[in-house]
Formats: sequence, C-alpha cells, structure tokens
Amino acid sequence: PRGGGRVDASFLHSRRSPVKTMHRNRRLIISAIPLTLGLGLFAGASCTSSSGDDGGGSGSCNGLIAGDLVITEIMANPPGADAGNEWIEIYNAGSSAADLSGLTLLLSKEDGSPEKTHEIGELVIEPGQYAVLVATVDEIKPEWASYGYGSELGDMNNTAGRIAVLCGDDSVLDETRYSEPEDGFSRGYDGAVAPDSIGNDDLAAWCDASTPFGEGFATPGAQNDFCSAPGQCEGADG
Repeated sequence: PRGGGRVDASFLHSRRSPVKTMHRNRRLIISAIPLTLGLGLFAGASCTSSSGDDGGGSGSCNGLIAGDLVITEIMANPPGADAGNEWIEIYNAGSSAADLSGLTLLLSKEDGSPEKTHEIGELVIEPGQYAVLVATVDEIKPEWASYGYGSELGDMNNTAGRIAVLCGDDSVLDETRYSEPEDGFSRGYDGAVAPDSIGNDDLAAWCDASTPFGEGFATPGAQNDFCSAPGQCEGADG
C-alpha cells in the first residue's frame, strides 16, 4: 500500500457465536512469502504512540499476546466485484511461529456495529512473514492468498470499517480501522516502518498502494509501499 491514541475496545467483549469453518483439517504454513521491497529499510524503525488499543491485556491464545500479530493491509474496495475479492493481510511480529487456529477475525463498521465474525481454521504464520486472508473458500482462493475465510464476514464497507483479531476470551490481539480507500487500491500500514500493533491504530500512518497488482494496486504478502520517507513517521518534523 502507499503512502493514536487509545481506542476504547470495550465493545469487543460482546457476545459472539463461534463459527465452524471448513478449514479445521487443513494446516497452512506461511513461511516462504518474500519481503520483496527490502526488509532492511524498516528494520528497527517504528512509528508508535505512547498508548493504543493493543498495548496490553492479559488474554492470550495459542501462546500469542497483544502485539504479536499486526493487521498491515486491507483490500476493502477491490477492482470489479467485491464478493470473493476482498482480503486482509496479517503480519507475525513475534519471534516464533504464530498459530491462528481458533482465533476470531472480526469485521464491523467504523463505529463497531454490527459485528460479524469468522473462526479461523488451521493457519500458521512464521515470524517476520505475512498471511493474506481472502473472502473466498480455500478450494478456490488465488495462489497468492494464504487462507480463505469464506463469506461469513459479508462485504466490507467500501468507505470505512474496523477489523480485529481476537483470542478465545475475546481479548484483542490487534485491531485497526481503515478509511476512504480508492476504488481498486488496497489500504496499508506504512511500509517505511516496522509493522506495529500500536502504530497501526493511527489512520495517518495508512495510505493507498502504489504498486500495480492485477487490475488494481496492492502488495499482498509483501512489505507495503511507503506512506512516508523511510525512518520518518507521518507528520514528523525534519
């Protein structure tokens, strides 16, 4: 993709209905997706705030804690039909493989309603790698996608929305919002900085992709396009 403050996530703790998926007997290991735009450019860099929705919490799931997973890119308004072509990219910022099986992927409007959820089947992301979760079933997902979550989440709002990854007790591992993506462009967290679950709360750190991909612009499974100069946070002086 091209190139705050604490968010009250208390509404995440509402009742949800686990969704059984068709992926339970499949195990996907995401270990070979390249970081094609130069991982060294953002190694050690981070645009973070002093507070955020993912900076704490006691909940864990499959050994994961808040900050291990980072939502980094969202295709909410794909070229052509939305159905089956929307997707979400998640980065493993931890130091060991992240097992997402049994976690909950949540989609809502920007204000948090209504919430739709999908229970993730078998999916593992190796450290420093990305997984792309697409709105179709595994059997017909594109080759660049890591996992198909089907139609449980429905269509994303084309103008704004909220996405979260939750643990079994509804603890937030990561959540973010997107706003005003251009038609056919993914919206992504600044590729000039290291993926960070607090930094991605800041809408100013997101921008539309500039890399051509298919009939649109996106970087699924790879380092995002820069929203700011490498090593410089959005809005920083000098």
